[in-house]
Amino acid sequence: HQSNNDTTKNTYEWTLSRRGASGGLFSAWRVDSDGDVRNGNVSYTSGARPVFHLTSDARINGGNGSYSNPYILE
Repeated sequence: HQSNNDTTKNTYEWTLSRRGASGGLFSAWRVDSDGDVRNGNVSYTSGARPVFHLTSDARINGGNGSYSNPYILE
């Protein structure tokens, strides 16, 4: 996924997927401006990235998954 973040800055967007607690800190998964997925401490503020879950009967009905021709799901 192409990020809308400014890649000249160390920015990231949170997903809705939590990672759990470690050492008393709560963390969630984030997408960095370079596209990498990492976990981070949720006490920091940042933007949010839309996330959705597909059911087992979801099917790709077009597109190739690229930025200019994304998948079409049914």
